[in-house]
Parts: sequence; C-alpha cells; structure tokens
Amino acid sequence: MAVVAVSAGIMPDGYGSDRCWLNYDRGFIWSFLGPVCCILGINAVLFIIILILLRTALSQMQHGPAHDKLIKMVVFKTLVQSVIVGLPWILGFFTRSSQALDVVFHVLNSQQGTFIFLLHCVLNEEVRKQFRSCCRRMTNKE
Repeated sequence: MAVVAVSAGIMPDGYGSDRCWLNYDRGFIWSFLGPVCCILGINAVLFIIILILLRTALSQMQHGPAHDKLIKMVVFKTLVQSVIVGLPWILGFFTRSSQALDVVFHVLNSQQGTFIFLLHCVLNEEVRKQFRSCCRRMTNKE
C-alpha cells in the first residue's frame, strides 16, 4: 500500500492504460518492478543463508543412509520452493515482450498453492503414511 501511495503521489496519472494497470510512460512501471526486484534480491540472499544454515545443521547430525536421504529431501524441497515462488516473478519481467510468457506467468502464479501442496503433502512420506492410516481406519469402520 505504501508503494502505491508514494507512486500515486508522485505521478497520479500513472495508473491505467489500455494494456496494463500501470502506464509504461516515463518509466512508471518501475514503481512496481522496483519493489519486485528488491523482494527477489532479498529472497535470493535469504535462500543462500538458508542453504548455509542447513548445511551446517545437517553436517552436525549423524551420518548414514537416512541422513543422506534427509539432506537430499531438504535441499530438493528448498530448491523447488524457491523456484515455485521466484520463477513466476522473474518471468513477469518479460511478459511485455511475449504473450506466451504472460500466460505462463499467470498460470504459475495462480498455481503456487497447488505446487506447495504437492511438495509438502503429496511428496512427504509422513503425510502419505498418515493418509493411508486414516483411510484404513475409515474403511475398517464401515
């Protein structure tokens, strides 16, 4: 809201055009893209910090096949979640040049919740085990 208030205060005629909710005149689009760049940059820094902390924490754990599987799963989930959240916004920078990228941007953004559900529920062995257990209990009651 603060970004919109500042942008509207600086250039009140910057909102609304025939192609976009922001005018491209005089670089007003950067009132949106600037904060997006900052957020993506902060997310990239946080991602690197998380990977370093994960590496440190996981290196102090016991080693073995279960440990290696845990490391691979945590790194995989971290990478996939970063792609799920970051990739659509990176594509968003190029939507003006391609209608296909615009469609991909909208589809990926609208399906983030679905992707996160798949990542943290469907691909999670513990959740699947609980689901199977619950289904067995329900079928045994009938």
